[in-house]
Amino acid sequence: MTIQAKHFDTRLNQWIHTDGNTVNPDSLLKEELNNTLIEHFFPGVNFSFGHMDEKSTVEQLINHPEGHKLLLSSKTRLLYGPEECLDRIKQLCPDNKDRGAYGSIFLGSCKNSVNKELNILIVDDSNGENGGVISNDQAIG
Repeated sequence: MTIQAKHFDTRLNQWIHTDGNTVNPDSLLKEELNNTLIEHFFPGVNFSFGHMDEKSTVEQLINHPEGHKLLLSSKTRLLYGPEECLDRIKQLCPDNKDRGAYGSIFLGSCKNSVNKELNILIVDDSNGENGGVISNDQAIG
């Protein structure tokens, strides 16, 4: 699985071209990401990267050439995507600061990925109560 993300300049709000020719679609700066969690949660979605530094303003970081929204960040790298991705991102990272703190987890490539449904038993560690799935003595033991 691969995502190909275009890069844009957050200050100029325009795509970055490797040859400086802004009308040459073949010179768009692109990056491939392989086997990432972001692609697992959003297959087939087009993403892009912006970058920030100490002089970046909030207004610059809101801009995007195609109107996409800031979804995640990993240090100075900012991942943008369609607005419809925001609801799922908010489910995955309910606290906005987590979108920056854990952004690299979603963008890092995985050599092997496993996708299985799991059952998790929640146990009260003070008394073993677990909803009657197993005996409290066994759960706390």
